[in-house]
Amino acid sequence: MHGRRIDGFGDAIDCRLGDWMERRANQADGSTAVTEYVWTWFLSQVAYVRGANIPGWVWVVLLWALMAFPAVSLRGTHFEEGTVIGLARGAVEDGQWLTPHLYGVRYIERPVLLSWIAAAIGKLSGGVSVWSARIPHLLFLLAGGLMVFHLVLPHTRKAPAVFGALCWFACPIVSQKFVTAEPDVTLSVLLFGGFFLWWKGVSSGSTSIFRWLAIGVLLAAAGLAKGPQPITYFALGVGAYLLVKRRWSDIPGFVFANAMAGLTVGSWYWMVMIPGDVKGWILHSRLSEGMTLMQWVRDHLDFVLSLFLVEWLPGSVLLFPAIVASHGTPSVESAISCLLPCFMRRSRPCCC
Repeated sequence: MHGRRIDGFGDAIDCRLGDWMERRANQADGSTAVTEYVWTWFLSQVAYVRGANIPGWVWVVLLWALMAFPAVSLRGTHFEEGTVIGLARGAVEDGQWLTPHLYGVRYIERPVLLSWIAAAIGKLSGGVSVWSARIPHLLFLLAGGLMVFHLVLPHTRKAPAVFGALCWFACPIVSQKFVTAEPDVTLSVLLFGGFFLWWKGVSSGSTSIFRWLAIGVLLAAAGLAKGPQPITYFALGVGAYLLVKRRWSDIPGFVFANAMAGLTVGSWYWMVMIPGDVKGWILHSRLSEGMTLMQWVRDHLDFVLSLFLVEWLPGSVLLFPAIVASHGTPSVESAISCLLPCFMRRSRPCCC
């Protein structure tokens, strides 16, 4: 009798296990059907979007909006954002426009273009807030993406050009401050704007004095964003190209644009300077850090490695294949238009 009970118990388990497996099979069939339906629907939507022939710049704006919202309204002020907003409030509330003041304390380490823009927006809107600084910051980000797209597009199809803009939005050195109003993005976009105007002139075969004037305005604005040193990124990159290509006719315009920027920035330092400021500016510019040569080399080597291995991604991955591919391209200028932006500003990703 005991054996019959065990056999009956085993039969019951087998029966229940069979029922369970049958239900799972039915569920799997139902899940497969749902998956097939969703996949078919997705493919039809992709075909519809591709057939709609949406302009590439629209995709760039959509990518920008996807990365900016709702994050920009969720995160509080952090990093240097509080300083940017505080300087803007000093301009609006205390009238300290030319000489920046942070909560009543003189702050003249460098010009503060982003704070001045935020102050102007706050003046018009009735007060400086986080949005006063973040709105222009986000618009600069979008402008950078659109410039990358339009720079790459003449040399490739729409999708790679959009991917180039995505590289700008998504590289670590930019994405970590995507919704943080700091002057780095403002500076990068202004410098790249100068390069963009210059390269469009080179591509068209003519760089007029009016184009150099516009470039000088952008370089001057870049100098007012974070001081005179970053202007040399443009001077070194474009200057090297002019020398290598022997474009001697462009040298006067090149000198004019850089002189215009240097005089503008130098005028600000001259107008706000009081005794003792020069020493502080030298220290802030890292021209007198008191380091030995080996300490300086080690510090800068660590900085360069961090840029190439992490912060320039995916540009650091795409850079060397692009150099190799440039040897097989019919137009070397096509390759340079992709590669040169990588060296224009240390926070520019390579978007070729």
